[in-house]
Amino acid sequence: MFSLSLSFFVILYAIFVVLTLVFAAINIYHLVSTGMLNLLSFSISGLVALLMFAVIATTGIYVSALDTTQTFTLFDSASVPIGF
Repeated sequence: MFSLSLSFFVILYAIFVVLTLVFAAINIYHLVSTGMLNLLSFSISGLVALLMFAVIATTGIYVSALDTTQTFTLFDSASVPIGF
């Protein structure tokens, strides 16, 4: 039987969130450094940042209610048929 704790998946999600925020910061830096300081580029970047915040906040609500002491079983040898 191979099982993982749900806290492992929460850590993976946290790493994903940090990488997404780094990407957003690089996007804003790129807009400023290349001189693309117009309303459209900041509007689209603001919309993307707002949607990212909404998704992160929504999933944060669901993850906070998660019991991370439970395990997720990936492979259980007892459930495999003998002739398999």
